[in-house]
Amino acid sequence: MVAVTAMFIVSAANAQKPKLAVMDFMAGVGLYQNDVNGLSDMLINSLFNTGRFELIERGQLSELIGETNLQKSSLSAGQLQQLAIKGVNFLLLGTVNLTGGEYNIDVRVVDVGTGQLYSTAGVTKLSGQTYRDMMPKLANELATKLPQIVTAAVTITPVTVTPIPKKYSIDELEAIGFRFRTYNYEGSIKLNECKILSGDVSNGLVLFTDNKGQHNQNYLAYFVNGKFAYPILKIYTNDPEMILIGIEEGVYSYGCVNLYKWNSVEDRPMCKKLREIFGNSIFTNTFIYDFRDGTINIKLLEKNFHDFISSGKTIDCWK
Repeated sequence: MVAVTAMFIVSAANAQKPKLAVMDFMAGVGLYQNDVNGLSDMLINSLFNTGRFELIERGQLSELIGETNLQKSSLSAGQLQQLAIKGVNFLLLGTVNLTGGEYNIDVRVVDVGTGQLYSTAGVTKLSGQTYRDMMPKLANELATKLPQIVTAAVTITPVTVTPIPKKYSIDELEAIGFRFRTYNYEGSIKLNECKILSGDVSNGLVLFTDNKGQHNQNYLAYFVNGKFAYPILKIYTNDPEMILIGIEEGVYSYGCVNLYKWNSVEDRPMCKKLREIFGNSIFTNTFIYDFRDGTINIKLLEKNFHDFISSGKTIDCWK
């Protein structure tokens, strides 16, 4: 088994202010994308006027992550790494929802170095106010929550990737509690109508999407000869009111987290088991948005899957 190590060392001289990258605002409940286009530019102007931030230009951000990625609710680990190399400290992602007749503007701040949620802020546009009226208030709130940063150098931790030659048979996986059904996806969803986003269906972890049902969904499952092992992880991709990540057991289907509404991971044993299999990050905001957008690090997840099987643990918490 050969280990390949990649080392990245990046210098960022005398960065006195937090360096921010602002994504295009996303339309949430009750709005279309055209309704919120341009709001990120208003926020950038207000952030600049606070004197507290260094801001990356939209054109430069587009070059780093691609124009089509500017209107996404999250970025992949590789894209965050590109921002870190350029000395960006924080990524701002905004959403506007129309609920109860009020326009609510919510911003999430992601620490580029760790990929974790760092802070949040929000304002409500009241009757008679404009979006431009609200942006200085939002910018000032962010100015109080983000620190002044003095950075002599940024070092990205070395990443070691070890190829995993082991492939599992159906018998091996069934022996530790995974289940295979005679027909995958009973009902309207059929594998041959789904799109494979990454992975190898002959033997390995696979990310795939289904756009045929009422709710478009992405799925993460381990495949052996075109058949996948239950339980599998799933997430709705087309309903802004229900950012729901959950589980298919083959017979039963249920949610683990409905983002910003409820979290039942600790109450549902199979949710805890999948967290044990794939890693502690799978129910975090960052992972949920990456899973929804199809940009998860499947190689890391596959390594976690293999580590679980090698540990001798079993799946014994079926409904």
